[in-house]
Amino acid sequence: MKKILFSIILIISANILLSFDAQGILQINLESPKNEYSLGEPAAITAKFINLSNNDLKIIFDFSRPRSFSININTDGKIRQDCIRRLEFAKMTELPSKIIKPNDSIQKEILLSEYGIVDEGVYDIWIVYDTIKLLEHSIKNDSPRIKIESNHFKIKLTRPIGLDLKAFEQYADKCNEVGEINLRLLKEFPTSIYAAWMIFGRFNYPEGWEPEKMKMLIGKNLFPMMNYIPDPYSPNGWRPITRKEAKEWQIKSAEQIVANHPDFPYARRLRLVIAVDTIALGDKEKGITLLQEIARDKDTREGQWASKFISLWN
Repeated sequence: MKKILFSIILIISANILLSFDAQGILQINLESPKNEYSLGEPAAITAKFINLSNNDLKIIFDFSRPRSFSININTDGKIRQDCIRRLEFAKMTELPSKIIKPNDSIQKEILLSEYGIVDEGVYDIWIVYDTIKLLEHSIKNDSPRIKIESNHFKIKLTRPIGLDLKAFEQYADKCNEVGEINLRLLKEFPTSIYAAWMIFGRFNYPEGWEPEKMKMLIGKNLFPMMNYIPDPYSPNGWRPITRKEAKEWQIKSAEQIVANHPDFPYARRLRLVIAVDTIALGDKEKGITLLQEIARDKDTREGQWASKFISLWN
């Protein structure tokens, strides 16, 4: 096993510094909907930052200072240096500071392909947060110097099989990525896992809005917010649709993804799309029933959102 150390974190290479008022304890948990993906799937890990203290915890994204975060990888595969893209992107991007309320958390997604994890193998990944190594001028002298390590999370990348292998061999690039929208692939391999991911990326997801806002959008017939859908059989690859057709397309497409890929990592999110679009089409009773099933998963983001949304209709 070889160990490779990167000074990169989150979706971009950012430095995260505890401010003076951050006197609490930070916990970092890594998690993912599943721990095995086929090559070409957008394998990702979610980093959850939890403030365990009774005080606000302020984190600052700053590129000018020594990095306080590192992503560590033990692997029997390899890291593709030519496929790492975030270092260049980070030079052009800055994020504002974030405040984590007491006993609250924020989440950031780590897309593994952007760190050169694109080949077959098992990858043991963890994050280290270390402000001890920062220069004296980086943070105030009386700010805490701490070092925290996240849990270790193992992800396995495997070679696809069957229909997925044919699609992968035909359309994957040198970094084993298939791309966001490939109309030829959608036409030739509509039931492949790669087609599923492409369609998944086109959905409007209800949990992106507060439940109260979503109810308002439904009442004004403003959800989903899309005017075109990918259609490999149309002249230019895109087909204009009405708002009603958008709802129907989301429901049909989400149902097909779940049917073709029962282990799809974001199946719960797709079920939420189906439920909310069903209500938006006028079948409130059926939609609420679907939401109640999702709400049973109380520890999930979708379950909590569904529970709040249901309460607005009582």
